[in-house]
Amino acid sequence: MSAMDGHRQKKELYKSAFGSPACSMLYLPTTLDSTARTVMVGFADGMVRAMLMCSDTWKVTATFKPHSGAVQALAMSPDCAWLATAAQDNTVFLFTVASPTVYEPVGFFRLKQPASCMTWAPDSTQLLIGCSQGDIVEVRAPQNSPTSSDTFELQIDQRHYCLTLPKTPGEDAAEEGQNNAGQQPGAEDKDGCFPVYTLQYLSSGEQNIFLATAGGTAQGMVLKCSLEVQGALTAIPSHKAGVTALGMSQGGHLLLQGFTDGVLRVSEAAPGVDSIAEMLSAPHWESQAHDCQTGSITSMAASFDDSYLLSAAQDGTLYIYDVKLPIVSRLEGQLLEAPAAAADPTPEAPLASGDGYSLEEARNKREENKLLAAADAKKQGVKAYVQELRKEFAKLVEANAVAQLPKSAFEVDPGLRDIIETQIKQEEEAVRQELAWESEKKRVAAAKLRKYFLDDLEVEHIVLHSFRGDKQVSSFRTRHLSADMLEELHRLTPKDPLTATQRTPSGPAPEGMSGGTQGLAQTFKSGAAVLQTTAQPAAEDPAVSKQELRRLARKKREAELVAFSATRPDDSFESPADLQAIREAEHNMGDFKLKSDPEYVPPEGQRSTVDSKRRQMLLLDEAVYHVKMDFNKRFLALREVKKRVCQQVAEVQARLREALTALGKPTALVVDPVLKPEEVPELRDQVTEEDLEQYISSQMLVGNKLPGITPPHSKAQAAAASQAESTAPASFPAAPLSELEISEQVFKNRKLEYRQHLLEKEIADMQEAFDNALALLRREKLSLEADGKATHIKRLVYQQELQLLKDSEGRELELAAKTAGKHAEQAELAGRVADCQAKVEAKLQDLRAVADAKQQVVNQFDELVEEGHAAHDALLKIFTKKIKRSKNKGEGLAAEASSDIEDDDDEDDSDEVEDSEGGEETCPSGCDSSLYDKVCELREARLDEEDAGMEAGRAMEALKKDRESLAKKERLMDQSLKAVNDEALAFQREKQVRLNQVEVVLLLRLHQIEYLQDGQLPSDLSGALLFSNIELDKLKHRAQDLAEERAGLKAAQRQLQHEHVQLLKNKAATNDKLAELQQRAIDVQMLKFGQIIDLDLLDKVGSGKGVEELRVQLKQQEAAHTQELAQWDAQIRARNDELTQLTSENTRCLTAVAEYTRSQMDMEDTLTNTQAHIFGDPAAQRQAEVAERDALVQLVNNQAQQLETLRAQLIALRSKNTPVSP
Repeated sequence: MSAMDGHRQKKELYKSAFGSPACSMLYLPTTLDSTARTVMVGFADGMVRAMLMCSDTWKVTATFKPHSGAVQALAMSPDCAWLATAAQDNTVFLFTVASPTVYEPVGFFRLKQPASCMTWAPDSTQLLIGCSQGDIVEVRAPQNSPTSSDTFELQIDQRHYCLTLPKTPGEDAAEEGQNNAGQQPGAEDKDGCFPVYTLQYLSSGEQNIFLATAGGTAQGMVLKCSLEVQGALTAIPSHKAGVTALGMSQGGHLLLQGFTDGVLRVSEAAPGVDSIAEMLSAPHWESQAHDCQTGSITSMAASFDDSYLLSAAQDGTLYIYDVKLPIVSRLEGQLLEAPAAAADPTPEAPLASGDGYSLEEARNKREENKLLAAADAKKQGVKAYVQELRKEFAKLVEANAVAQLPKSAFEVDPGLRDIIETQIKQEEEAVRQELAWESEKKRVAAAKLRKYFLDDLEVEHIVLHSFRGDKQVSSFRTRHLSADMLEELHRLTPKDPLTATQRTPSGPAPEGMSGGTQGLAQTFKSGAAVLQTTAQPAAEDPAVSKQELRRLARKKREAELVAFSATRPDDSFESPADLQAIREAEHNMGDFKLKSDPEYVPPEGQRSTVDSKRRQMLLLDEAVYHVKMDFNKRFLALREVKKRVCQQVAEVQARLREALTALGKPTALVVDPVLKPEEVPELRDQVTEEDLEQYISSQMLVGNKLPGITPPHSKAQAAAASQAESTAPASFPAAPLSELEISEQVFKNRKLEYRQHLLEKEIADMQEAFDNALALLRREKLSLEADGKATHIKRLVYQQELQLLKDSEGRELELAAKTAGKHAEQAELAGRVADCQAKVEAKLQDLRAVADAKQQVVNQFDELVEEGHAAHDALLKIFTKKIKRSKNKGEGLAAEASSDIEDDDDEDDSDEVEDSEGGEETCPSGCDSSLYDKVCELREARLDEEDAGMEAGRAMEALKKDRESLAKKERLMDQSLKAVNDEALAFQREKQVRLNQVEVVLLLRLHQIEYLQDGQLPSDLSGALLFSNIELDKLKHRAQDLAEERAGLKAAQRQLQHEHVQLLKNKAATNDKLAELQQRAIDVQMLKFGQIIDLDLLDKVGSGKGVEELRVQLKQQEAAHTQELAQWDAQIRARNDELTQLTSENTRCLTAVAEYTRSQMDMEDTLTNTQAHIFGDPAAQRQAEVAERDALVQLVNNQAQQLETLRAQLIALRSKNTPVSP
């Protein structure tokens, strides 16, 4: 859209809308347009339009499309001979300018990066182009037109310049060091190039000198550069942000600067070009007009007299300023006079859409069309030649009707047909291969589009139409639930199951309360049962005396009384049923506090966090998904119904056509219902013959002649004509019908008409049923869409709340960590307190043990020295005397006990025992020395216990001090934890206040509003309260339940009061009876014994108890002795059996020894006889005899040892309980 605003009139004069947004604008100088009314505008679709300002509208005087991308920059040469356009497609197009309405294209050249700005040299021979990635390119204006007529692309030499900051002396030294080390200079500078914002040639006599501004680390500087030297010559600081607009005003009085942070600056331009620093550092006016984050200034301009300043920024704002400087001479009243568009003689250019071809694409298309036309002409010539051959062949066939030659005679070359068919197949394959790349490209593009738009869809947008009328309903376009969303939802879902109180459904409160009273009544009933069981006497055992039975019964009653007393609840008893009801109420019943209350703090489990809010959003998305899918399932089921209805209607209409044909009525009006393409979008990739014919017809209608393709309607007409000619019946005169035939024909027609009526009614019923179902689904869809809008608003609220929670998450985590740390410190301190308390308890036990041990020593002294002893007082004085003892007292006593010959002096040194007065201690007169020694030992034991008690007391004092210190720390810790909790609560209140500031939109229906005044809706709803009907019903039911519960409790209270009064009466009667029995027992004891008998003491000292115990012990000992005797008898029998076995084995061994002895004697006899008959060397024989005798002696000795072993075993067996060695 282009608009014309009058800054003096302060209103919009007119505007013109185009199909694409404008991206760049250029005001033509007065040297080209003397009226100063022509503006060149570049658009995002690649179009460039010359527009003439008229008094009522913009008049487009020239239009052309040099690019296929958005036009980013326009530049007119100073001599107005050249126009350059640059676009995002990395191309720069050059035009020669004949007039403001005539622009001749010269050609274009390509860049490596998209251009961001352009400027012409003062002599109009060089074009300087700045790129978005830091590259600066200089080209010279072409002298000749492009050599090739097939394309506009120019082969122009490009001179590249990389914009870098000037180096400081330190950086120069470092670079020199790198060069000496063999490194490439500047190779490590990855940030050497910056996005170029503005370019401007200097108007001085210096050649190839220009000013540049850029982003990156060069932002905020104006760089003076030369094409002859790589790198900026000087860097002049201007501002902290990047300079995005830099230039002189039209009057030449002002230097205009705009920056990326929305700041604009105006300063007085100094004369001359050598004082660049003075121009930039001169006094200036500066304003923060636009947004500092998104308001980067894109352009600045001044009026023709420099009295008004216009700035535009990326935040979509335009600001106009009134410049009031002394150097500006305001030309009041000199307004631009322009005629109306209709009265202006300048011809208007024809309208052109941005969807068309660019200049290069149009030229390529023309060449392609020429080639296609030539190929089509050649194809038509071949077709004409083939048609002539067919005519000649038809004449030959007609002439052959007389000669009757076979068809094979006409084939001059029988293999020619096969050759032609093979050639046709080869050509088809060649065409297929030629189009393979294009086909694969289209297939890949379609696959990408399907992946981007359709693959993540579970149900796409489907429109279902009704059979009658224009009603329609569409499905919900639903995407699959992404794996990331499901994983995040699974992560944010609580893993722990609900507690028993949360899982238990809330039951009626009166039952829970009655359960507590019933529990108490059950306790009292169990106690009464215990009392009843105690009243029943136990069966008498004749083996037990009556006294023992009474004692046992008394013990049993005491134990039952203790058990019954233990069942009595204390003052702090709380019924488990009541506690369960309270927990259930806390978890399931809301207290309905207003969140808008400044002091409201959400409960611990209901506080909003980033995870909980994100989980709410995910659950909301999941619920919306399920609702949409549920509707889509029913929608798709209705579409299947329509498919079946279409099939059934087609079958019925087939019968209807038969009836209409029989009636002689036209059947063209009966058309089978089919699903429209938008009803089955999944079939978009299926192309049928009808689709191809329809496409060919549409191309023919728009004038795109497809070579080699006959229009389908001509084919259909030819086929219909040929069929009509072949099936045309022969015309014969019709015979008149008789009256019977006429009546039969009338009856048949009426029958067919009735059949037609039934079929039409059946079709109408099916279509009406479907339309009714579609209307119901359509109403549901409208309701769901309304709910979906409300859900979308709710999700936006969730998103705002999530953003607030994210902003405060850091503080919340910090407080949570601080609270957790305090709790950890408190737990550690509690552990230390518990340990200290445990040590104190242990020391108390030690003190009690020491006191008990000391008392035992005193009791031993009382038992050792009776009160009537002659030396009792002296020994008591010795026993209680305080003496000084050395630290190695224990070691001295041990040495004294282990050595009797130790010297008395040494004993006194090691174990100093002196009284407090320094006198020597001796045995009292009339006292036995052994008794004196024992008293001394007891005194030592007493002193040991006292020392142990003192040590334990000192340890106890230290522990008490530690406990007091820990208690003080615990109090400080409680205060610190309370402060942290207060800080966390304050933060929660603050967070809740911020959440309450988020506006929530809630859609209400009129029947949901109950806040009425005099039956009308009040105009002010600030006092209204939104409350859920479900919760309101719950409160009503809860009020009823509480009333019933209160009545039940009152009844239970009255019953308990009655039972309480009755129990008090029973208790008083029982107490009276017990007092009477107690008094009778006392009277009986006084009459019989003269005193009150202590039964427990009687049980302890009674003789019956000892006799009975001795009898029981005797019986137990007799049974144990009998069992032991039986065990010994069994062992004796086992030993006898073992002795018998060993004796028989020994007998066998003795028999074997006798046999061995007899064998030995036989062998000696044989040896003697052998020696007598053999003659030999006497010495050798003597040696052999000696060896043989030694062997026999060894054998005899071994046998003797075996005999000794057997004899020892026999002796061992004869002795009782002696193990036998193997």
